[in-house]
Amino acid sequence: MTACQAVASGVFNDVPIAHSSAKTDKEINRAQFYQSLADSISARLMPAAEKPIVECVNVLFPAVWPSAVVTEYGEMELKQACNTFLAHYSTDLKQQYRDFKDAKGAEVCGRELKRLKGAIDTLPVSTAECERGFSRMNLTCTPLRSSLTVSHMSSLLFISLVGPPLREWQPLSYVQAWLAKGRHAATDVGKSNAPKICSATEARKAVWKCL
Repeated sequence: MTACQAVASGVFNDVPIAHSSAKTDKEINRAQFYQSLADSISARLMPAAEKPIVECVNVLFPAVWPSAVVTEYGEMELKQACNTFLAHYSTDLKQQYRDFKDAKGAEVCGRELKRLKGAIDTLPVSTAECERGFSRMNLTCTPLRSSLTVSHMSSLLFISLVGPPLREWQPLSYVQAWLAKGRHAATDVGKSNAPKICSATEARKAVWKCL
């Protein structure tokens, strides 16, 4: 729409559009252009080898359902989805899926079906999330923090990528739980420098050692 308006007005972002006088220049068919663009994106994001995954996933998205949904529609694909995403296929899941179809996909009900739907929603549509994770890893594991263990690195990356923004984090409950376990801050040296008070049992053992 924006391109058509620019051609009609002869200006795009305050830049005049020059019209070519060549006979070989023809107007692009918009419908053909958008269809070719959609086909190219589909081929790039979903190779032919992964089309069975798409078929078993589509049964959980009402937007791509056929106009007439029969009773057995999607049940074989549902079982294949459970095998693909390591979910347990049970009679309860089958019934929950039938209820989902009866409701025209208005709401996902049932714990098993919600768990399968959540596993499907984790499918990445591009490598942007992976690239973002590598960038965050390089920012976290700097030359000055090269002694971080894999466990600590994984926890820091998880908080950075999945956790809420820092301005929304409320640390009070975590600090209280930390102090309730008898732990102290790294700058608190009062406890380490305080004189150690021996119990009565330790005192008696020390006396016997002297004898």
